[in-house]
Amino acid sequence: MVEPVRQSATWTRGGTPEDALSVIEAYARSHDARIEKGSNQLMLYFGSRLVYRLMGLATTRIPYAVRVSAAASPGTGTKLTAEAYSNAGPYVARLENATRTYEARLSETLNELQQQ
Repeated sequence: MVEPVRQSATWTRGGTPEDALSVIEAYARSHDARIEKGSNQLMLYFGSRLVYRLMGLATTRIPYAVRVSAAASPGTGTKLTAEAYSNAGPYVARLENATRTYEARLSETLNELQQQ
């Protein structure tokens, strides 16, 4: 089986963990993500496995997930940690082009989350 493509990022922003997660949630909603809320954590699901299986890389809706955790840090900020990974389901092999596409999309999303 093919291992998921993974990337992560850590950053600090002002405000409480709840405020930080509400901004991340707004970003996810604006990008049509499915959202699961936990205590000081959000799980964001982007794209569609079905569309990806039917259309492959011809679609922009590649399936990936991002887990964002927030923790109050000493001082005035909130430490956010995001772990993104491909979420296409089980595959025996993956094309190199698919790996590059996932790496680019995960990097783009993590960068956008840090700008929120």
